Amino acid sequence: MFSRIQKKLFLTVTSYWAFSVTFYQFLTIYNFEQKWVGFISVGMLSLTALLIPYKILRYPVYLISSLGGLYILIPMSETKFFPWLANFYAKLQEVSQIFVSGRANFLPHEMAAVLLLFTILILIELLVEFKQVWLSALFLVGYLLILAIYNSQNFYLPILLVLAVGLLQHFYLNQQKQNVPHRSFFPIIFLLVILAVSAVYLPKEDAQRAILSQTSHFRNWLNDKGVYHLIQKQDLPQATRTGFSENDEQLGGPIFDDNQIVFEALQTKGHYWRVESKSLYTGSGWQTSQRERAVSNQSVNQMTYATFESKQQLTLPEEIAVKIAYQGTYLPIPYGLVEINLQTNEQIGLSHSIDSDRIDASESLEAASVLMNWQDLDYSLSDLASVPLSIPKGPVNYLQLPDSLPMTVQSLTESLVAEQETLIQKVQAIESYLKTDDLFRYSKVDALYPDPEQDFVAHFLFESHVGYCDHFSSAMTVMLRSIGIPARWVKGFASGDPMAVEEDRIRYAIRNNDAHSWVEVYFEGYGWLPFEPTPSFSQPLQEEEDETVETTNLTSESTEQSFTEEQVDSTNETASIVEEAESSDTVVQAEQNNERVSLQLFGRLIGAIAILFLAFGTFYLHKWRVYLITILLLRWKKQPFEAAYPYLLKQFEPVVKRQNNQSLIEYAYQVEQVIPSFNQKFIDVTKIYEAQLYGRQSVINKEQLMKIKQLAKQISQTKIKAPVK
Repeated sequence: MFSRIQKKLFLTVTSYWAFSVTFYQFLTIYNFEQKWVGFISVGMLSLTALLIPYKILRYPVYLISSLGGLYILIPMSETKFFPWLANFYAKLQEVSQIFVSGRANFLPHEMAAVLLLFTILILIELLVEFKQVWLSALFLVGYLLILAIYNSQNFYLPILLVLAVGLLQHFYLNQQKQNVPHRSFFPIIFLLVILAVSAVYLPKEDAQRAILSQTSHFRNWLNDKGVYHLIQKQDLPQATRTGFSENDEQLGGPIFDDNQIVFEALQTKGHYWRVESKSLYTGSGWQTSQRERAVSNQSVNQMTYATFESKQQLTLPEEIAVKIAYQGTYLPIPYGLVEINLQTNEQIGLSHSIDSDRIDASESLEAASVLMNWQDLDYSLSDLASVPLSIPKGPVNYLQLPDSLPMTVQSLTESLVAEQETLIQKVQAIESYLKTDDLFRYSKVDALYPDPEQDFVAHFLFESHVGYCDHFSSAMTVMLRSIGIPARWVKGFASGDPMAVEEDRIRYAIRNNDAHSWVEVYFEGYGWLPFEPTPSFSQPLQEEEDETVETTNLTSESTEQSFTEEQVDSTNETASIVEEAESSDTVVQAEQNNERVSLQLFGRLIGAIAILFLAFGTFYLHKWRVYLITILLLRWKKQPFEAAYPYLLKQFEPVVKRQNNQSLIEYAYQVEQVIPSFNQKFIDVTKIYEAQLYGRQSVINKEQLMKIKQLAKQISQTKIKAPVK
């Protein structure tokens, strides 16, 4: 037994940490109370593999250890083991039938625990008994990645631990062939223990933030290609996808792109589509106040809608034709003056709430056609320079904030506007801070949920600094309110993707990806005006010629939950269409710059991968060059052995110098004395060569050919050097 422990101790100890840490992540995700049982269960399985050499005894102990762990992890109504076992078996049958029949779209935690524990059992047996290192490592890494994706978690340290264990085990097995003393591995085992404890207990935010920052472009590219949406289509409860949502009470967390078209619009230029505003901030999200839900105007099939006050100027009217594909009752509307006409013979009621500026139909608008006569707002930011701060009249409090909001939000805002005098300057200062400061990073897939007791905006401003439009727009709205500037949170859609030019107009496709949120600020005489704090988005109503706002020169390149991101793949087509229809050199140049940056980043990623493959290939070829060259000589030379043996002979000469009068067989014996690990292989091959050289054998059989290959392989695997005297 001592000999078995000596041979298998390193593999057992290292694999224990990899398997137990992985099992711990599973128990955490599924909210098992007795998480410590995972370490005990995996430990019992590992000890069984280490101590019991006979399968007839080892396998029953495996089973008993597994059932013992499940007995503690999954308590039933029965406290005694055998009644528990009967109930557990019945429960397992029940959930298995539900899952297999398709009545459940998730794997019940009882079945998941059984499957994972027994999979770990099999992998421990394969690793400890049969030394299948990479099979175990690849399974654990793959499982942790799946667990992370489907549950919005980050398991970077556990994955690094598993990979480190795999590499060390591979290194150990190679070194074992060269009889390296086992005591040299105890420092490695100690380091693995430290790494495993770190993977479970130490804070991971800094490491996660660094890794997330370096990989965000690649993961956003995966999101654009629909990888995360494909995962989300499994209908797991943790997943959230982009699109217009009625419920905004709990904001945060990652979102995944959905490219489904919501509606199409035939128009002369792109613009934001407004649906509603929400005024009640709770600390975790936004709600519609009682007043905002009140209906102010009603009509049938037609309605006039306006979002401006007396000083506001308007552009010349144009016609917009909208084709709706969604099933909701809400109607997206552009800013300005809009005359709405539903193209239908049915009597469909339209209702308008002035306080939220939301229009709803009395029934679903799916497949409806809407004709809009539209006049856009016509103002510049310079027009707002002299507008003083004022509070809009009405029952809705646009300065409302929860008592739980940390004072640090107001302190930060006051420091940002300390040197600003006018209302527009203060608004722009806050907008520019969120949009251009390097502290903040736009990402849909890296956004985190705040803790239940944390304020959503404060968590974003002072801790995570990562988010999408919900984060940036909510932050700006709350910051403005904290210093007494009336503001409200607005939802709707960004401009969408130009699809085709039809006569003098462009057909835009607005998708779930284009759902978006932004901010409105009240300016007396002009009304509620939109502002865009989210990086890489531009508010079409703000003039680009105004140099005080640098953040209006970018075009949308990403979309989100409530909330959106234009597709990078379509930027070339978008640029050409917009250039034809609008002759907008600025927009075209911005889109081309975005595409060039994306291609550069993707090229760097491909280059890094190519360098890694090149480095690995160079290392592999160098290590196995003797074996590979021998194979080529045996295959392509007319006298293969006469070419291969002299090449193999040269590999030993740097270590054991051959004398001029020394025969080959004498030299072979001398080499084997210096390097005994070859176990007569060089002597056997030398005898074969001499037999062929001196005419005693003209043809090499398969067995002899195999001996030559084995010698070449061992030379490649062994670092040939003379023993230290």
